[in-house]
Amino acid sequence: MADEPPRESTPHEERLLDLVRTHAAAVLGHDTPESVGPDDNFVEIGLSSFTALEVRNRLCEGTGLELSPLALFEHPTPAALAEHLRAVRAART
Repeated sequence: MADEPPRESTPHEERLLDLVRTHAAAVLGHDTPESVGPDDNFVEIGLSSFTALEVRNRLCEGTGLELSPLALFEHPTPAALAEHLRAVRAART
C-alpha cells in the first residue's frame, strides 16, 4: 500500500495550533509563537510541570474546554495538543 500524502490542515486546525504555540511561547518567555515549532516536544523546549499547567490553564480559558492537568504530557507537541483540542471540541458538538 502506497503512503498517502499528508492531508491539508483546515483553517480551524491552524488556529488551534497557533493558539497552542502562542500560549506555550508566552509562558516560556519567547517573543513569537514561531519560536515553538509544531513538532517540538514541550519538555525538551523547557516546559516543566508548573509551566505546563499554566499553558493548560490559558488554553482552557481561551477555548472554553476542560483539559486534563496532564494534557501537555499526554499530547507532548503543539501539533498533538492542537489535534486533541480539535477532538475534544468535536466531541462536544
